[in-house]
Amino acid sequence: MLKFFEQEARFPRREDVPKPAVDYLAGQVKVDPALFAAYEFTSRQASNWASMKHELRHMRTQGSGAIVHCSSLGGLVGIPGRASYHASKHGVIGLTTSAALEYAPRGVRINAVCPGTIDTPMVTDMIAKGELDQAEAEANQPINRLGTAEEIAQAVLWLCSPGASFVVGVALPVDGGYVAR
Repeated sequence: MLKFFEQEARFPRREDVPKPAVDYLAGQVKVDPALFAAYEFTSRQASNWASMKHELRHMRTQGSGAIVHCSSLGGLVGIPGRASYHASKHGVIGLTTSAALEYAPRGVRINAVCPGTIDTPMVTDMIAKGELDQAEAEANQPINRLGTAEEIAQAVLWLCSPGASFVVGVALPVDGGYVAR
């Protein structure tokens, strides 16, 4: 059995990121998006890995626990122009399912939520920049509206509750029916 969390996870440090990607992150220059994509993918995976390492240290001792990762509908489907983001979110689901199978026998449940288009500051910024049309985004949801942060929080609370005690390794869409279409 693969032991994910017996070793130290290494966070990408600013000095380890190529200078053009750092400048891109700071909005200072335009660079090849592939360079930023590599940084985005690596940093998402490292942060999830490191968080689980510390969470599982305590959960192994107590013999129980629940971890919920945040993926995205982008972890379940593809959309043109979003390859690096979607690849990173697919990676979150892969990490979630593999770790869930490893730790379920130890009493630890690991799942992920996959939010759709949620009314958050990030989405508001995308609308303001013209990167997302709100009317179109709402029309793309079978429920005909954007989700709320509270709805995502409720899904996470349920996954952590005794009511979800038999739910292990699931990537739960919380997306107004988007992936069900």
